[in-house]
Amino acid sequence: MSTGRSEGDGIVSVDMDAKGNLKMCLYQDRSPGSNGLIFGDNPFDFSLPVTLFQVFFISLFSQLIFFVLKPIRTPRYMCQAIAGILVGPSFLGNNRLFKVHVFMPRQLSVLSVASLLGIIYALFILALKMDVVLTLRSAKRTWKLGILSSLFSFWVMFGVLYLITPENIPDLPSLRDRILLCANVSLSNFAVISQAMMDLNLITSELGQIALSASMINDILHALFYLGLYLIHAKEVGSEAHSLFLILMSFWGFIASGIFIIRPGLLMIARNTPTGRPVKKAYVVVILTSVIVMSLITDALGLSFLFGPMFFGLIMPNGPPLGTTILEKTETLVNEFFLPLAWAFLGQKINLLGIWDWQVVSRINFVVVAGYVAKMFDSQLYFFMVFSTVITSIILHPCIDFLYKPYTRLDSHNKGSRQVRTIQSTFRNPEFCVICCVHSEGNVRSLMTLIEACNPVLSSAICAYVVHLVELLGKSTPFLLPVNMKRRKFSSFNYPITLQIMRAFENYARNSGGLVTVLPYINVAPHKNMHEAVCNLAQDKLVSFIILPFHENDQSRGSLMTMTIRDLNRNFQFYAPCTVGILVDRFSQLTISTSTGLTFHLAIFFLGGPDDREALALANRISDRPNIRVSLFHFVVMNGSDDGRSYRNKDDDEIDMSSRSEGEGEEAERAWDESAIDEFKAKSIGNGNVLCEEIVVEDGIRVLEEIRRLEANYDLVMVGQKHNMEGLDDKGMSNLMENVETLGIVGDMLASAEFCNGMLPVLVIRSPMQQLQRSDSLKSIAISRSSFGS
Repeated sequence: MSTGRSEGDGIVSVDMDAKGNLKMCLYQDRSPGSNGLIFGDNPFDFSLPVTLFQVFFISLFSQLIFFVLKPIRTPRYMCQAIAGILVGPSFLGNNRLFKVHVFMPRQLSVLSVASLLGIIYALFILALKMDVVLTLRSAKRTWKLGILSSLFSFWVMFGVLYLITPENIPDLPSLRDRILLCANVSLSNFAVISQAMMDLNLITSELGQIALSASMINDILHALFYLGLYLIHAKEVGSEAHSLFLILMSFWGFIASGIFIIRPGLLMIARNTPTGRPVKKAYVVVILTSVIVMSLITDALGLSFLFGPMFFGLIMPNGPPLGTTILEKTETLVNEFFLPLAWAFLGQKINLLGIWDWQVVSRINFVVVAGYVAKMFDSQLYFFMVFSTVITSIILHPCIDFLYKPYTRLDSHNKGSRQVRTIQSTFRNPEFCVICCVHSEGNVRSLMTLIEACNPVLSSAICAYVVHLVELLGKSTPFLLPVNMKRRKFSSFNYPITLQIMRAFENYARNSGGLVTVLPYINVAPHKNMHEAVCNLAQDKLVSFIILPFHENDQSRGSLMTMTIRDLNRNFQFYAPCTVGILVDRFSQLTISTSTGLTFHLAIFFLGGPDDREALALANRISDRPNIRVSLFHFVVMNGSDDGRSYRNKDDDEIDMSSRSEGEGEEAERAWDESAIDEFKAKSIGNGNVLCEEIVVEDGIRVLEEIRRLEANYDLVMVGQKHNMEGLDDKGMSNLMENVETLGIVGDMLASAEFCNGMLPVLVIRSPMQQLQRSDSLKSIAISRSSFGS
């Protein structure tokens, strides 16, 4: 007798032979997918629908956790870990209906394969972002901190464990178990630290650089520790010396093959890819397939299957074009889909309800906390170690964000406590130090022209720090490094555009006869942090002037990149410890000739204020050049006062006190303006190439009309960003003018099509004293208010 019927994702067959023996067989002859609800199939009885639902549910649940915990700045990978634990047997998995239909035990094999595949590619991506050479180079100053923090944490935990008798912690009966626990907790992981620094926006800060270098040292110690532990374990279990020798030879042979065979091939692919062109699709497919092949090879050699993809990522040239392309193709898919599955698979192994001895857990928790403070196995121990790591990260992440302020050197409100440098204060110096920031080759010509116009002479030469600003792509480690043009190597990857830009500046410096010194740098960082390293360089090198290209100079950029550079320029204006100039030259019109005769016409529109005084100081230097004509237009308001201004406060006496403080500041500003104008006129006596014209206007609105009347064939127009004149309020005009926050009202008008059809180059000057005086003014008003209240 034989019967058969469909059951789930297979066919159950029941047979009885002549002797009465019952035989039952399950034939898996159906596809992983169901036939559909219409034909009576339950989709959750089949592996494919269940797997698809798991991917959808985990991804959605992780995003929900991230949205809920975002206010406390919890990193995304921690939210994925929390989601994985929540769907495990500790919470949702404890529900029988959820466990039977969504994360059933028979489905774990499929989930494990997908999660391990995600871990393989995640490790490859994390290793690809590492710049081992650069990080180890910077670790020369922090290697002691990296080693001492780990050793101190290790010995603190080991000392605490020594005080607890083995009977009180049965999960750690032997000395080896305790050493393993202390080593795992005391060593920091580079991938986790770099991701946390990125999430906290501290990747370019001093704390971020120290943490990255120290964690890289920790990773090296971790690898050496486990290699030694593996050899000791192999010897104890009775492995022959011949087998150990073969394993070591396989290990070093694999490393040598990767460094001397695979990496040169990858470098050849990067060099053969034209600048600005994508990597060929065939190369991308081969590289992504090789990740799995490397994992297969290391697993076959007796090493961990995770070592192969991680090593492959380390030897791959990071950054553009190869590393950037690989990340663009894989990072989102791996981080948002495969990694949540990996956390979900790990969560199935974590059962907090299975921790039966909380006294042991409390003792272990004390040891772990001691280890974490010093740094700044059975199933239940494993459960708690993973859970404690997640909880510790969730707590420390917002604490670091709240306690550590990365802008201590750049905070505009702290400018009074540090030295700020202006063009006026360094006008007579024997060397005029400037920083020229370059985004692309299109910025080179106008920047060299402006340097030449600044009149490098023997008594006051120019030292130009040329910094190529490159967005951080394909790596986790930002850096600011000098470019060695002789060796042409400044990181683990060669940036060909940087070499071309610096070669052009070096040729210009070579032809200047020693009057211009060019010091090339490359700054690779996220755009939101790119200003930090450059501003610190300006402060360390006593730079007086930073020149930035306007965000609309390069018409080939997309709108998103244009807005990103606009925000970057605003960060420079706000945090720079010196004067900042935004050079508007959309059509590369700025040129200057070294021949005799008048070949360059400069116009300065002076309305008053620290920014205009800085523009006038730069014009004072430029006017010494024999082949330049300078026209100064000084605008004077007819009434000469701003009596109409007042603050809306509760008491009239407080209004008078605030107005009096503001009036005294305005009187001092007018005195400084008149002094700067008198100095410029006195210096220009007898110089027929300098024209000074005073224009009397009724208010700030009339200034814009007069400027339109002064249209002429200028080679460069200079103006301050902000002015001490009524009617020229940036906030009131921000809705009508596109770039008023970056260029100011007058600068925006000069750079627009309303003035000379927008064809003339414009240099908008921002003084560091502008923000300093505004802060001092607010402080003085606050002091007067508090004095009045007392």
